[in-house]
Amino acid sequence: TGSERLSLEQRHATATGQPSVLCEVHWARLVCDEGHHLGGGALTNAKILLMDLPAERRWILSGTPAKETSDAEGCATLGGLLHFLRDPRRHTVWPPLSRRLLKASAALAAATTVAAGNCSTSSGPAAAAAAASSAASEAEVEMRASVEAVAGYLEPLMVRQLKAKIQVP
Repeated sequence: TGSERLSLEQRHATATGQPSVLCEVHWARLVCDEGHHLGGGALTNAKILLMDLPAERRWILSGTPAKETSDAEGCATLGGLLHFLRDPRRHTVWPPLSRRLLKASAALAAATTVAAGNCSTSSGPAAAAAAASSAASEAEVEMRASVEAVAGYLEPLMVRQLKAKIQVP
């Protein structure tokens, strides 16, 4: 069913104080197409109902790349998707992973800025430039490790197919 119908069902449930009839069915599979909408943005009636529907398995389909430009927005979006999937680790494992990723991203940005500043001025001592370069290298290593940790967390939850790799007979 579409998001309009889900929204209508949730508004009716809220107005009557009764759960939606859709919540009375235990679904074998709950498949959300255009699932990238679940992760970010405002909490809508359709999202509320989708989160409440009982299902044995939950799938998210999307052909749309994440639009977020900041790491914080991307982590928040991913957190919303994990919530929909009801991943049991979303409360224990995901928060420290996302904090580590955000911290590594900020450290890399700061170290890169300092290193670039030291490289662009000839008045700074060579030792300061070397230290800034070393800090940037360490930040890059931590960023790679953080990304690998997030990828390891997500690997059992997702299947990713690229259009370029799909062969049509």
